[in-house]
Amino acid sequence: MASRSNRTLVLLLGLLAAQGPLSFDMYLPGLLTIQADMNATAAQVQLTLSSFLIGLATGNLIYGPLSDRYGRRPVLLSGLLLYTVTCLLCAVASGIHGLILFRFFNAVGGAAGMVLGRVIIRDYFPPRQTARLISLMAMIMLVGPMISPMIGGQLLVFTGWRSIFGLLTGVGLFALILTIFTLKESHPKERRNPLNILTTLKAYGTILADRRGLGYTLCGGMASGVVFTYITSSPFVFIEFYGVKPVHFGYLYGVIVAGLLVGNYVNSHLVMRANVQRLIRYAHGLRLLAVAGLLLLVLHPGAGGMLAAMVVLLVPAIGVSSLIVPNIMADMLHRFPDISGTASSVLGAFTFGTGALAGAIAGILHDGTALPMVQTMLAFALGSAAAYWFIARPACGTEGDTFG
Repeated sequence: MASRSNRTLVLLLGLLAAQGPLSFDMYLPGLLTIQADMNATAAQVQLTLSSFLIGLATGNLIYGPLSDRYGRRPVLLSGLLLYTVTCLLCAVASGIHGLILFRFFNAVGGAAGMVLGRVIIRDYFPPRQTARLISLMAMIMLVGPMISPMIGGQLLVFTGWRSIFGLLTGVGLFALILTIFTLKESHPKERRNPLNILTTLKAYGTILADRRGLGYTLCGGMASGVVFTYITSSPFVFIEFYGVKPVHFGYLYGVIVAGLLVGNYVNSHLVMRANVQRLIRYAHGLRLLAVAGLLLLVLHPGAGGMLAAMVVLLVPAIGVSSLIVPNIMADMLHRFPDISGTASSVLGAFTFGTGALAGAIAGILHDGTALPMVQTMLAFALGSAAAYWFIARPACGTEGDTFG
């Protein structure tokens, strides 16, 4: 494919993949308002986040096998349609339980662009180029989460939280129309696999029975668990504990998401020439140092006045995921070429399932301080490092560099 065509494809797929994160992050400034408006508890409001992550995990399990059987394009269009309709339902929800339910199906639809974007790139490109383009696609995805809380904060002030979902409905409709007229099928009929429960379970078993596949699934999932702990907890930590105004929350959130953006940019260049295993090792080491620093900070008697230090430490704690997840994903997609959609589904499902678990744990431990967020982040950071060092790394060590 020509370079200009590559850029156009990655831009489109990045925009489609951004729908899930966009609809997750844009309403974060409004969580406390939704809580008051619907007479709900903090735990119930956090369930709208956890149900969304469970929906993303469910969508990941569905779309990979379906796209291996029926092709990428029709499955993607179905997901975009579901996303658009459920955004509208969220906008008119009358109670917290309805919102929790609609958010689940909203995420199932939003997962389509995230899952199939990676797989479509894999359909066209070799391993290192896949890792590079997944990083570039992630950069496009992250622009949405970086600015969406700011947009959400402004909408919250001037038009209320329901207008956030009204805007997302328009975004979904635009993406659906754009995909219909611009995206071609990348998975020809002769390469498609039959679809039934036994075939799907066998494909899942093939991936998880492989030591490297299992190790990378656990490692990538728990690495993302650190990020989702921050995402689900940060509105309460910044707004409730540190006293940040909801309209200003998006700016702080954007600074930390910018760390992910920079990390993906760095990875897109390093992955073409550096040893991938070394990148993943260094990323885990840096994360553990940063999260340990966060723990020391929140245990300090004066932690309530140290917002700047919290933000500085959160940037590397969150940002190094960009050196872990894209490289793991690229290896998984090319390690299982005949079931690449399913491989994307396995890692994606575990990623968002872990994210839902992380958010639920942080919500249960919620005490009005930053300590539950940091404790949960530390647990998942340690789990990710252990999965890499004791399961994935030994398997990779016998086969050389991941993309070699």
